[in-house]
Amino acid sequence: MALVSGVSRGVILAMVSTILAAAFLVPYRMAAMQAPAELVALAMLSVAALFNTLTNLTGRVRNRDRARPPRHLGLTLGISALLGTFTSLGNFAVAQSIGSLGPGLTSVVQQTQVVFVAVASLLLLGERITLRFVIGTAVALAGFGVMRLVDGSASAGPPETVIDGVGLAWATLAAMCFGLMHVIIRKVIHRIDPVAVNAIRLWLAAALLLAWPGRIEAALALSPEVWAVCAAAAFLGPFVARLCLMYAVRYISASRSALIVLAAPVFAFGFGFIAFGIVPTRYELLGGLLILAGITVPLLERAAATPPPPPAPEGSAA
Repeated sequence: MALVSGVSRGVILAMVSTILAAAFLVPYRMAAMQAPAELVALAMLSVAALFNTLTNLTGRVRNRDRARPPRHLGLTLGISALLGTFTSLGNFAVAQSIGSLGPGLTSVVQQTQVVFVAVASLLLLGERITLRFVIGTAVALAGFGVMRLVDGSASAGPPETVIDGVGLAWATLAAMCFGLMHVIIRKVIHRIDPVAVNAIRLWLAAALLLAWPGRIEAALALSPEVWAVCAAAAFLGPFVARLCLMYAVRYISASRSALIVLAAPVFAFGFGFIAFGIVPTRYELLGGLLILAGITVPLLERAAATPPPPPAPEGSAA
């Protein structure tokens, strides 16, 4: 008999993903302090893709049933390409938005992806939106507003008081792309190999970065120390954290897992203090408390109130 229920397992996986995603920021920032951001992203994505590829091949060797090509190979390739497209478009939209809105407002708008996840889940997956989820989402988004908007004047640079319509549109597009990725994974999670899909997605993203002339030579010229830090970031974020989140939606709804992920900045405060001595401001602490409160509200619902579809039997997934 399983020690934890399927819903509890999904919540645990989503929370582990959230904590690792926050920890990922430490080595990523360390690498970005030593090399250009585009080279750091290229090195990190390449190593993460390699981790996923090796894990997938190792699993197939250990299990002869998986040594054959997966039954849903076409679906795996198609979903990987779709996720890779949304990944590239979402990151491009974020870069465009930051230029107009600044990082603070862009970050806040990006968190609205939980709303897009809820609506898309309702339309595509039939996952209903509960009153507690609406309340929790509103409280959590208010927490981001407190952290990013109220305390924005304390950060370096000009105050982000003017909301540019074009920048807002780019930020909204990014939120839609990242939110739809979450729903797509939930839709097909029982028919794909998450490790294989994540590997292909990352190789596609790395290939797009390699399209610029001179990137390969510049990446190979990075010091071993930078590659080591990028490898640590790749392991924590695009590899383990992403896989935990993909497996989480086997057991819980896409909207619930997306809401849990909103807690990442709260854990990032702790890691930032330990690694860099950065002390959160009072507004960041207050916003963090609101985020945690908002996440807790729907998680306190009885699992029977919003039962997710049962996980697929062992061995049925590709």
